[in-house]
Amino acid sequence: MQLVMIRPRVALVIFAVGASLLVLLDLQFRSESTLRRLAEKQIGWSSGQVDRSPTEESLTTVTQEAKSWTNLTTALDELMPDPAVTWKGDVMAPYEYPDHYYLGYALDHHCEKNPLVAPELKKDYAFILSKRLSYYYSNPAFLPETWSGVSQSIGMEMVSVAYDDTKGEHVMPEGVRTLGRLSREDFYVMLGSSRAMIGNGNPVLSPSPFDALCIGVPFIHPYDPTRTKTLQPQGWDRFHTGVFQHGALLDLAPPYVYHIPRRNVTALSEALLAAKANPIGRSLPEKYKMASLMQRVKNLVEDTDWEALAWMEGRLPLGDIP
Repeated sequence: MQLVMIRPRVALVIFAVGASLLVLLDLQFRSESTLRRLAEKQIGWSSGQVDRSPTEESLTTVTQEAKSWTNLTTALDELMPDPAVTWKGDVMAPYEYPDHYYLGYALDHHCEKNPLVAPELKKDYAFILSKRLSYYYSNPAFLPETWSGVSQSIGMEMVSVAYDDTKGEHVMPEGVRTLGRLSREDFYVMLGSSRAMIGNGNPVLSPSPFDALCIGVPFIHPYDPTRTKTLQPQGWDRFHTGVFQHGALLDLAPPYVYHIPRRNVTALSEALLAAKANPIGRSLPEKYKMASLMQRVKNLVEDTDWEALAWMEGRLPLGDIP
């Protein structure tokens, strides 16, 4: 058995996160009297008269609504007055969504353990990111009949690890060879030997394109040109999965990521040839590395003045609530 040594700072972060979870659990199981007191405050705030005595009927209504919430933190958020200044960190997110705290994730701790395949040793095949057979038939970026023609025209084999989740309703598209489910180790060997990874519309917002970049494999990213006029949308438009398969990839350009119109067979063929002619090395963006993730965790847990935020947002004081 391999022993894992935990650094003091990491231990502090784990302790802090664990303590935060305990606080949330404690809040979740507060008594009915606590909800009642919160209801009293809500009625006063909503009327603009904090000292107004609520009626029994109004108290019962708000208390019952609060009891129906599965997480009392939601109730607390609803029952507190709207703050003049809102901290955009109440919800953590894997990507830089608007009005969220960007926590993200890290891939380098495992993907960089895999060897980088030299361009001259790569196989002439492209990996299609569609782990389920149904993805090839449920509004795909490229129609099932696309793959055979593209493969023949550019001399590149199309491979997949899709499994049949359609109970025999569909078959693997012609021109696509499936390898079935692979272990993580075998997956990285196969992916690292590919010329490119191709997005087919689903799954959306997957970490797999960044896995590919980490081991020197560019990604071909489809988008719907009928629903956007720009590849640099703002706000939530960036993460509209009906337009872009992976909005977080829009910061990257060729030779790392090729953004092409969905259903455009010519653009797909050209992108694959460009990927073969312009190989890349390890290209995982810094924000997806462990050092960056730990810094964001530190900023959240250690460097945030939680008490000051609670006062600023009107969450303190809670009066005589036990």
